[in-house]
Amino acid sequence: MSAKARDLLGSILIFIFVAVLWSERNYMTPFGGIFPDVVMGCLFLLVAITFILSFTPYRTIKDGDGASAEKGKKHWREMIVVAVILLAWATLLRYLGFALTGVVGFGSITWYLSERRTSLRCILSAVIIALAMTYLLVFVFEYLLKVPLPPGRIFG
Repeated sequence: MSAKARDLLGSILIFIFVAVLWSERNYMTPFGGIFPDVVMGCLFLLVAITFILSFTPYRTIKDGDGASAEKGKKHWREMIVVAVILLAWATLLRYLGFALTGVVGFGSITWYLSERRTSLRCILSAVIIALAMTYLLVFVFEYLLKVPLPPGRIFG
């Protein structure tokens, strides 16, 4: 598949996704839709730019050579592993809560996407990043926005 076809296909699929999200809007409060509407508007704008660029020489995705195709197979495997981690994260979120699944989820994705998975320094940095990201999200949602995150059945 050419770079132009990939850009066009990706743009059209995201346009459809945004249209479905937009058509299913149902806000409970007058201001409840401000953030989702802004996100959908920004997504639409960025995809429109990608769509327009697909007709120019400045495509978002460039045509590659044979060496990059072999590297692309590795990227597919990485995407599948990360998708499995995210699926497990979403499945266990209700039972274990955000704090525990956040640390394990962020940590495992950070560790897996690292270049040096076997080094102790990589493992420690993944744990530190996971703790920092989870704390940041808990702080922002629980204390600043006053939005409760799932405590889980173990800790709830």
